[in-house]
Amino acid sequence: MGVRPRLFDVKTMDLVRAMSNYQRQFIRVAWRLLKPGGVLVYSTCTIPPLENEDNIDYAESLGFEVVDISIPNASGGLIDKYGDSVVRFYPHIHDTPGFFIAKLRKPS
Repeated sequence: MGVRPRLFDVKTMDLVRAMSNYQRQFIRVAWRLLKPGGVLVYSTCTIPPLENEDNIDYAESLGFEVVDISIPNASGGLIDKYGDSVVRFYPHIHDTPGFFIAKLRKPS
């Protein structure tokens, strides 16, 4: 959903939920593959919180820690607990495709 609107492009809540669950598969595999202290950059080209902040909550439930990142002129997370530790870009604000970035670390 981060791309600029297209004619005849329909997204449903079921599709957003399915994509969120699909992304969680990658987060689970990353947890298993990363060595202690390893870093995962989770980035999506979509803007719904279900696919972003909610998946960061999921990553934390696995044991990942959120590492603060700072990118000039970016917007922060939509959930207060993340504030500026995750970043968002919006087409209507940043004149970019919409996307989300978070940095996660597997504890040592």
